[in-house]
Amino acid sequence: MLYLIFGPQSARNKVKVQKLAKENLDEINDLNFIKFQYSEENLADIIYAVGSISLMSDKRFIVVENANFMLKGNDKNDRISRAIIETYEESPTNDVVFALTSEEIDKNNALYKYINEHGKIFELLDISDEEWSAYIKQYFIKSLNCDIERPAIEELKRRVHGDLTLFQNEAQKLSLYSKKITLDDVKLLVTNPLEEKTGDLFYSLLNKNKAKAIATFRDLKIQSEEPVRIIAMLANQFRLLNDVRFLAKCGMSDDEIGRELHIPINRVRTMQRMKVKITRQKIEDTLLDLYDLDCKIKSGLIDRFYGFESFLLRFKAY
Repeated sequence: MLYLIFGPQSARNKVKVQKLAKENLDEINDLNFIKFQYSEENLADIIYAVGSISLMSDKRFIVVENANFMLKGNDKNDRISRAIIETYEESPTNDVVFALTSEEIDKNNALYKYINEHGKIFELLDISDEEWSAYIKQYFIKSLNCDIERPAIEELKRRVHGDLTLFQNEAQKLSLYSKKITLDDVKLLVTNPLEEKTGDLFYSLLNKNKAKAIATFRDLKIQSEEPVRIIAMLANQFRLLNDVRFLAKCGMSDDEIGRELHIPINRVRTMQRMKVKITRQKIEDTLLDLYDLDCKIKSGLIDRFYGFESFLLRFKAY
């Protein structure tokens, strides 16, 4: 599939690229993940990569950064776009992302039109909190004929993280659920990116994949997530694992545990698989370590980013 990611903040664009790569590849390596910085000099290499077939993997994930030929310009830009489209259509096996740090996209560009019809476009906004909140309010009222409460706006804003396409998709889903959107509606229907990421971090630690845990934390750092929030949510994961272990030991079924803890059955089953990877004593020790780290960060005794990364490096599940 072809993707276009654009917006004024390069860091936000890169986070979106990383997320797409993880969604499309079972494992990211040098053979299936290829990145280009676009220039006229390497255009032939880019076109070749778009149409090439990997002998080592099912498909490649190709990123073309600074794809400035999609900005408003002359006919030459459109010829480049058409060459890419023709090559892709001959062998549409790879995922290709075109990313650029700009809001001045030429919507008449051939590649823009093609991606809009056959792929996915992500426009990432760069507006103030107040402007973003006002935009969300007006979008629900004018475009969806719905009302949305202020706490729901703030939570939705946090969960979509400035991604306009994601926001519009989630807003459509919420409008089908209710005509007066509450905070509980947002919590029920919209995925919490921080909760999802801390879940990935938790599973990486228990699976002894520290490299992935640290990479996940650095992704969160790019997204300006504070370590104290990550600590709190990671601690909740360990507490939940402890609760599932205890209730299972009491003879409760997965369905009964889910009802008792108010969590989906698939999450109960995941925790059941995870509980064999760590002892009860280690869970309690880890919770104490996280509490101690939280206190040190809030007291200014340790740098918050260094402290949390050090915790990840020291962690052992036994």
